Amino acid sequence: PRAKKPNYEYVDRDQKYRKRIKDATGKYVAIYGKTESELTDKLIEFCEQREEEVSDMENPLVNDYAQRWLSLNCGGISQATKKSYQSILNNRIKPYMEGLHMKDVRPNDIKAITTRVAQCSESVHNTTFMLLKRIFTTAFENGDIPNNPCPVMHNGGVPPQEKKALTADQVTVLLDAVRETRAYLFCMIGLYAGLRVEEILGLKWSCVHLEGTPKIEVRWAVRHARNKAVVSETLKSDAAKRVIPIPDILVDALKEAKANCTSEFVFCNTTNGPLSYIQYKHLWHAVVCRTTQE
Repeated sequence: PRAKKPNYEYVDRDQKYRKRIKDATGKYVAIYGKTESELTDKLIEFCEQREEEVSDMENPLVNDYAQRWLSLNCGGISQATKKSYQSILNNRIKPYMEGLHMKDVRPNDIKAITTRVAQCSESVHNTTFMLLKRIFTTAFENGDIPNNPCPVMHNGGVPPQEKKALTADQVTVLLDAVRETRAYLFCMIGLYAGLRVEEILGLKWSCVHLEGTPKIEVRWAVRHARNKAVVSETLKSDAAKRVIPIPDILVDALKEAKANCTSEFVFCNTTNGPLSYIQYKHLWHAVVCRTTQE
């Protein structure tokens, strides 16, 4: 029969004692020590740490689980939405779940968070609850927790104030103020075609039809990632892809702009590409610096 190995193996090459032991994932790792006594101390420390890691794997911290959930479920959503979810996670959920483990969360813990955001906007309230619901529902369906602590969704938050459209006089004042600036055409498209900011920045001349029945096709949008403009056919919703008839006053402004433009984009930079975020802010500064009151 093979001779039984000593408790600790001495490695001549390293001149150290060695012991192979399983880690929290079940994989064997080697622990070394200059003396048997030192190796014993290291093994005790390793075993204590392993027990904590095993406990965390079976019952992870809420904040760690939530962050991992977001990274696994952010595919297919825009950068703006992902940024919004991360902000809600960092500011509305994580501070109140600090130190709590997934299996230790109770319905009252969820209610405590939703109560705190009840005085925030309706959007913040609903997004906070939606993220909590999806995180814990995923954990329950995966068998990571025995029960789902999230209660039934309830209304909350402060409804947004109704935004008032500009009056005819205000439209005139605005356009007169920004005339002869790049913001003039930008404001014209927003006022008379109702395009969103990202849709105006992504507008191509191929989608602007000035003959026959003048119209604008909304097909592209520009979103900014670290100041860089990213052109995409992904709009805010399916209904955002639309065809909009435009009045003669906007047709005239577009014709004048098209005669002096060599880019495929209605609003372009010096290299004929779409505007970066900083370039857009410079364009909009023409409105900001002329603003006298809300």
